[in-house]
Amino acid sequence: MLLSGRGDRTRVLPAHTQVEAGHLVQFRVMDGRVHRLRFDAGQLGADERTFLLRSGQAEFPPLVERDARLVLTFVDAPEGLYPFLIEGSGPPVEGSIRVGGR
Repeated sequence: MLLSGRGDRTRVLPAHTQVEAGHLVQFRVMDGRVHRLRFDAGQLGADERTFLLRSGQAEFPPLVERDARLVLTFVDAPEGLYPFLIEGSGPPVEGSIRVGGR
């Protein structure tokens, strides 16, 4: 997933993706702006929240330079929706990762 911005807007492309359990998802900064990924705890299911906490992926430092990368692993992840926010310039941008077909 590519992170960038223009003016006072942050973008994530694609904003939504689907993977199978066991796959990796990579976020890559395409500009020199600060971007921070945050899972939306209010929209996560209990199983998804527990997985993120157990796997040490509940929060991350901001990505602060061009070509910085954040790789998430969904090994042993429960199927479900993992909504996230990308915070940067301007209002946060919503996105999601769906694990499995549910």
